[in-house]
Amino acid sequence: MSKFLAEDYLPPHADDEDVEDRPLIDRPNKLTGAALMWPQSGRKLALVEHFALAFYWFGWSFLWLPLLVVIIPLQISRLTDDVGKGAAMGTSLLLGSFVSVFAAPAFGSLSDHSTHRFGRRRPFMIVGGVAATFALFIMAVSPNLTWFSFSFLLLSLANNMILAPYSALVPDYVPIDQRGIASGWLGGMSMLGYLAGGLLSYHIGSTGIFGAYMVLIFIHGIAIAVTCYVIEEQPYVTLRPMPTLAERISSVVKPMQSHDFRVVFFTRFLMQMGILTVQEYLQFYLKDAIGPTYVISGTVVADTPEKAVSLLFLPVLLGAFVSSLVSGVLSDISGGKRKQIVYASGALMAGTCVLFAFTRSYAFDMVLGLTFGIGFGAFSVMDWALATDVLPNKDEYAKDMGIWSLSLVLPQAIAAPIAGYMLDYFQTIGPSYNLGYTVIFLISVCYFAAGTYFVKYIHAVE
Repeated sequence: MSKFLAEDYLPPHADDEDVEDRPLIDRPNKLTGAALMWPQSGRKLALVEHFALAFYWFGWSFLWLPLLVVIIPLQISRLTDDVGKGAAMGTSLLLGSFVSVFAAPAFGSLSDHSTHRFGRRRPFMIVGGVAATFALFIMAVSPNLTWFSFSFLLLSLANNMILAPYSALVPDYVPIDQRGIASGWLGGMSMLGYLAGGLLSYHIGSTGIFGAYMVLIFIHGIAIAVTCYVIEEQPYVTLRPMPTLAERISSVVKPMQSHDFRVVFFTRFLMQMGILTVQEYLQFYLKDAIGPTYVISGTVVADTPEKAVSLLFLPVLLGAFVSSLVSGVLSDISGGKRKQIVYASGALMAGTCVLFAFTRSYAFDMVLGLTFGIGFGAFSVMDWALATDVLPNKDEYAKDMGIWSLSLVLPQAIAAPIAGYMLDYFQTIGPSYNLGYTVIFLISVCYFAAGTYFVKYIHAVE
């Protein structure tokens, strides 16, 4: 969000002035030296601003990829018996994801109306970062599944305290005609975070689970610090009293009254269902269907599922990094046309998962990973851009983005349990064919196909 003087701030309910007519402030940003104006006015963001705004997304991605893909499955395997690992994974993630239903819009609304002297967004990000650090430490030393599930629930709460306010920084800070480029930065930094997290996962045999958690805590904390330091805010000033609890609760359902917001939410929900169905059980797939050794061109490249899944993410993230940068620029050059990019990316992910369902070759999986990554990177960028394009109320960006973020976290409460129970059931029916993995990959295809198709019903975006 731009840094501006309190007396120049347009109160969120003042309808007699247009934000485009607001003057430049007379205090420059401490790093760029440029006077800042309202996002809609078209000021070109400096390179350092794009970097700082997207840097937390690097830290967030660095945290969650190794956590969900390698560390949590590994811990679940050690805390429970191997036969019921799918169901145990689904149950653990279900408890943590359930809290997001309430936490995301709640923290978003509190952020929108916060009058803290450090601004609306940054205080929540900082407190959430401290809580996340505590939760990750408890996860690292959890002696049983109960403690682990409790600490993951606390991490989910902290994640929403950070994510809803952070998501609002994009529409707060970025001019409309630069949101494709900003989303490209977000996508690119996200893929770099995933890549760095994958490298950490590959070396988990050396760091151990506890050491890996300590690295996650450090990088995640640095990312919050960089974004909060560079993206400056002034205290929020409003002429109206703070909304009552009843008004806050009522406002939660308002975004869903917007047709385009509902469709963007639903399509993202479906796509995330597909992504999590693949992601959560990829390590188990490599262990049961491909291992115990992982060979490319006659050379053993990995001897554990943890190393194998980390290597598999390298081509995924390479493809995603390139496509995320290209798709954001293409979207802005084309005047904000985003649907065609979404159609192509969804088709790539669905087609790749069809092949994943039947292949049992690690070398071929690496090729499929590159293809999936190209689609994933392009979709991730367009998803951010679509969400900011259809926000219904400029005065409640964080609350609305918090509700939108539920489309990212609710699938954890649904996709993981469904896939987990389906995996355990079909593996008992056809263990020699690894039928359970064929089934869950084909389920992901259905999610991707449906999510891609419904994008056509977004009216405000071409």
